[in-house]
Amino acid sequence: HYGGVIFFDRNLESVAQTKKFANDIEAAANQKVPMFFAIDEEGGIVSRMRHEITPPPSQEEIGYGGNPADAFTYAKLTAQNLKDIGVNLNFAPVADVGTQDTRSFSYDAKIVADFVSSAAKGYEDAGLFYCLKHFPGIGRGTVDSHRDVSTIDASKDILAATDLLPFKKVIAEQDNSKFMIMVSHLKYSALDAENSASLSPAVMKILREDLGFNGVIITDDLEMGAVANHRTFREVGAAAIKAGADIALVCHEYPHETDIYLGILDAVERGEISENRIDESVRRILKMKLALKN
Repeated sequence: HYGGVIFFDRNLESVAQTKKFANDIEAAANQKVPMFFAIDEEGGIVSRMRHEITPPPSQEEIGYGGNPADAFTYAKLTAQNLKDIGVNLNFAPVADVGTQDTRSFSYDAKIVADFVSSAAKGYEDAGLFYCLKHFPGIGRGTVDSHRDVSTIDASKDILAATDLLPFKKVIAEQDNSKFMIMVSHLKYSALDAENSASLSPAVMKILREDLGFNGVIITDDLEMGAVANHRTFREVGAAAIKAGADIALVCHEYPHETDIYLGILDAVERGEISENRIDESVRRILKMKLALKN
């Protein structure tokens, strides 16, 4: 059963076509609970369907303005535009500190935390699910995860005092069932020298236990070179769920989606992943989806 779809420009022609496309997919899925229809509409360089939807400014530009209320305003406007085309989940805001590609609000963690918190409230006020990314923060990365893995050598204490602050603030302030957190593919040597964050039980433990997040954890796209260059898709799918992810995100090729699914299924049948572990994730996902019906 299909639980969700992520839209890219290759799928989108117009507002009417996109809304019909989402409705047709949901009708074909014929499920008792709604599906997630997601998109990456961050603003700036990461915006979809520009010919139909005026994108918000980049987060860097909003941050330069110095007023967190602007993040609320743009998030609420974006949410309303996305709801008009049938989208119910935006993979934004970016909660990373100091990225070098205009996607971050600031190089100052406290400022990022304030702006991300304000954006989160804007999405919630408009009734759209959102997603903080990319835990535990990719601002220190030097290699594009689409190509290969980047290793971050910052200590756990430094990460806690900087990169984790925006995530910590929103987790503490907002209803955890109204947003997801996307985990990155970077390696954080002080947390787990072997695994990318998206495949790391140690990183997931920080999110669940240290920060107390009880909502849905989703991986970044598992087709990215940072993980796909180093393991098979069957291995990656099982590893993500074992680590603690609730959703394994695959954005492009259907054979890869199939391999991810079969890898998880094989691990369950071998007893490496318990049905209770699967049920934990199902409960979190259903709790979020049921809010769409209210």
